[in-house]
Amino acid sequence: WRLLGSLPSHRVAWLLSRPATVVWIAVWLAVPAILIFRPDLIPTAADARLGLGVAPDALLLTLLAWGLVFVHEVAHLLAVRARGCSGVLRLSNRLHLLVAETDMSGIRALPRSQRYAPYLAGMTFTMSAFVAVLIAQLAGMDSRPLLAIGYLCLFTLLFELAFFLRTDIYYVITTWLRLGNLMTDTWRWVGNKLATPLRRRPPYDLSAVPAREMRFIRWYSVLLVIGVAVVIGQFLLLGLPLLLSFLRDTISQIAAGPSTLGFWDAVMLLALTAAHFGTLALVSVLKRVRPVAGVRT
Repeated sequence: WRLLGSLPSHRVAWLLSRPATVVWIAVWLAVPAILIFRPDLIPTAADARLGLGVAPDALLLTLLAWGLVFVHEVAHLLAVRARGCSGVLRLSNRLHLLVAETDMSGIRALPRSQRYAPYLAGMTFTMSAFVAVLIAQLAGMDSRPLLAIGYLCLFTLLFELAFFLRTDIYYVITTWLRLGNLMTDTWRWVGNKLATPLRRRPPYDLSAVPAREMRFIRWYSVLLVIGVAVVIGQFLLLGLPLLLSFLRDTISQIAAGPSTLGFWDAVMLLALTAAHFGTLALVSVLKRVRPVAGVRT
């Protein structure tokens, strides 16, 4: 979806002005400062429960999560427009995770110093929302939706630190180090290395990659392989068994018939699960049919 493409850049340029930048820096500093002095405010998994039941909690938490994700991506789009460029919002995936992403390839034409703000705009919104939640808690407000938002904000920020995926931090670091297509070149390098013990010809020609970048690729390949293995292993060993146990419970609840409350809880959970994995499968197929290149945060 091409959102905000017709928005005049001068209308939102103030978002990246010096006074605004001071505010954003203060927000980034406020989150760790508050959590250091008040570690009891660090969100836990229990904060994600809204107390309405398993299925209603799952539904409302999903709506809250995607609402925060949408505004996170809109923040990227606003920052891109403030730089005079435009972006595209789409659904995508990171391994088995369904995500939203903003294609902001246009900012590659800008000097490096002007790219960081668009890359970090989404995290800055999430930080701002998290600060608001923490301040509300300090003021004595501890409603369940508020705690759930804080939990989702922390989860999002931690996910963005996964440098072995195409997250916001990945683009910040590769821009800072003046690297090209680090992830793609690294996977190709790994593919060439795997071809050697199989006595096959290396499938990728990396002779055009500068020697400086090849040094980074060798180090990054370790982080990339380990990180991806941990995420996939976590899903297979922890996430998948939990999901299967939920599905077994829902099947037994459905067998009880529509006259029971558990039946409708089970139907709602199955619908959410089917919508999530169905959308994940669809975007995975579309990415193979219509591959997208460029900056996608």
